[in-house]
Amino acid sequence: MVNETTPLIDARNSDRTSKQAPPAYAYLVAAIATLNSVNLGFDVGVSSGIGVFMQEDMQLSDWEVGLFMGSIHYMAAVGSFFSHYFCDHLGRRLTFTVSQLLFLVGVCLLVTSTGFEQVLLSRIFTGFAIGIALAI
Repeated sequence: MVNETTPLIDARNSDRTSKQAPPAYAYLVAAIATLNSVNLGFDVGVSSGIGVFMQEDMQLSDWEVGLFMGSIHYMAAVGSFFSHYFCDHLGRRLTFTVSQLLFLVGVCLLVTSTGFEQVLLSRIFTGFAIGIALAI
């Protein structure tokens, strides 16, 4: 029976006392997770700077520019709502991998886009992927 004086972790048998470094895979996953947060911040920063130029070059209305700016945040919120579903069915590591693949699809669509519809579609993929990855 456990009482208040019983330690929850036995220091003699704990893995924390070992001098082994974490595996390289743990560092890789941490670095990729950090890059996901950087992706969102970089995207928001770049988007705010190019909104005016996009409006001039693509002859977009103010409404379309607002849709472009807000779509990534909206889709990130939607992606975060669905992240639990993917985690339950795929596990956290595979969910994170799938979200990064979706992010790459969004970036490829953005780079190859020729019109506003394709730009908006790329923002949908990118935002959804960022939302999933930030929630796990």
